[in-house]
Amino acid sequence: MRADGEVAGRPWAGPVGAARRVWAATGPGEQIRGAGRPGDELPGGIVAHATLEPADLVLWIPSVRALAFGDSLIDRGDGLEIPATWAPANVTVEARAARLRPLLELPVTLVLPTHGPPTDRAGLERALA
Repeated sequence: MRADGEVAGRPWAGPVGAARRVWAATGPGEQIRGAGRPGDELPGGIVAHATLEPADLVLWIPSVRALAFGDSLIDRGDGLEIPATWAPANVTVEARAARLRPLLELPVTLVLPTHGPPTDRAGLERALA
C-alpha cells in the first residue's frame, strides 16, 4: 500500500498468538521494521487500527491523512466494499462495517485499499454506510 511512494505499510500475520508485524517506510529508500498491534504508534507516526479479522490491520497515516486497508475493504471495480466472501462465516458485513465506522472520526482524505485504486473519504463513507 503506497501513498505517492512516500509511505508504505503491509500487515503480516504470524503464527497463532504471535504479534502482528508491520513494515513501514517514512521516506524514499528508507525501510523500518516494527511490531505493531492495534493502537500502537508505528514509525513515521503511523497508527495501527484493528478490524474483526485477526490477521488484518488498518493503518492511519496522518502525514498524508490516509487509511491503508488490508483485506477488510477492497475495490473490485465498483467502488469500495467489504468483501462478504472473504470473511469468516461467523462475521457479518454489518459487524465488520460497525468495527470500521469509528475510522470516520479521523480527518481522512485518501483511502488506500490493498485491492483496487486509491479513493477518497466519500468512497469510504459509502462503503461503511
